[in-house]
Amino acid sequence: MSTAVTPRFARTLPTKGQPRPGTLIERFKLWLDLHAERRALAKLDPRMLADIGITEGQAHREAMRAPWDVPVVREEIARTGAAPMPYVRRPYG
Repeated sequence: MSTAVTPRFARTLPTKGQPRPGTLIERFKLWLDLHAERRALAKLDPRMLADIGITEGQAHREAMRAPWDVPVVREEIARTGAAPMPYVRRPYG
């Protein structure tokens, strides 16, 4: 019998009724943090981007995202204070 496992970080955005970062001030702080991180990412040179394992195109796409376009992982961190556990594929057998 096989069961499909969905990694926690692969979920879609929270649906109605699921908690999100509480106040407007908390949301605004998260947006400011994301904006600053994306600006810093845009300033990295190709060598630095290669060190973190992303291409210039990926960095550009991330840097161009709107501040209110919050990744699900960041929503989880803002909500719980901890990153979700990464999905680890277990060997068969």
